[in-house]
Amino acid sequence: MGKYALNPADCFWLTNSTGYNQMLSLRDANGNPIVATMEKWGDKATLVTGSIASLDGFGIILSQFVRQDLNHAGSFDGQTSDASEIYLVSRKQWVFGTHRTPTLRSRIVPETDQYVLVSMMRGDLACLHPTETPIGVIYDVRNIA
Repeated sequence: MGKYALNPADCFWLTNSTGYNQMLSLRDANGNPIVATMEKWGDKATLVTGSIASLDGFGIILSQFVRQDLNHAGSFDGQTSDASEIYLVSRKQWVFGTHRTPTLRSRIVPETDQYVLVSMMRGDLACLHPTETPIGVIYDVRNIA
């Protein structure tokens, strides 16, 4: 990731429960855990950044959308499914664009005496510099049975 991973405030680890459990099991040479959990890191970090822990100063964020059914090369092949991935994401390299502002419309349904609310928005998330590498990947993170 080069220059995009220099400042820990600009990056975060994105993982699922498998990756998080593996990160919690990391120890230094003296047997001390190297992941700072909330009781050491403080609850304000969770409220501000969404992170539940920290590794090397980078916050750890859990997501259900990080796959847990990958093979050892980090891809889905339909046969081997006992590995996962952990991502190091540079948040400064992603931009959110709004193509249509959020709107809220309502209508009355007299048959059921209800109001129907519909909200619409069109947006996009894109990489600011698509030819560079704003994400680092650790693959072959084994699922613990």
